[in-house]
Amino acid sequence: MPTAEQIQRVLERAPVARLATLAADGPPNVVPIVFVMLEHAIWSPVDGKPKRSTELKRLGNLRRDPRCALLIDRYEDDWRQLWWLRLDCEAIVHRPSPDDPLVARLERALRSKYPQYGRDLAPLRAPVCAFELRVLKTTSWAADASIWSRPFD
Repeated sequence: MPTAEQIQRVLERAPVARLATLAADGPPNVVPIVFVMLEHAIWSPVDGKPKRSTELKRLGNLRRDPRCALLIDRYEDDWRQLWWLRLDCEAIVHRPSPDDPLVARLERALRSKYPQYGRDLAPLRAPVCAFELRVLKTTSWAADASIWSRPFD
């Protein structure tokens, strides 16, 4: 099992995660997300990438049932390098006003982690919507326990 510091490093460096929510009719809904660590929680925005609506299925699922899981993994052809980290979480959906200081902090954190936010994408949609994930439990696996000291090498 990785240490708290190693988990923090994975969360800071992982470019994408898969978010699993529970759909109203029962099956899981799994989507890739971008995310940042901010104020001891994991945050993912509804951003300017093309979407059918700002009312995403994942947001409705999280409002109805805040239980979810976040999966971060690494696949390599060399299976000795494989690992995954699953975070069982409880989500809180936020719709802060555009002048809420949280929006500026999220935008700064997103631009720092993802250069695309400074170039190609409109940062956050108005009304801003983001969800905060509070980690309840972590589960992990690695082909070799020493991988956690260098998960992205």
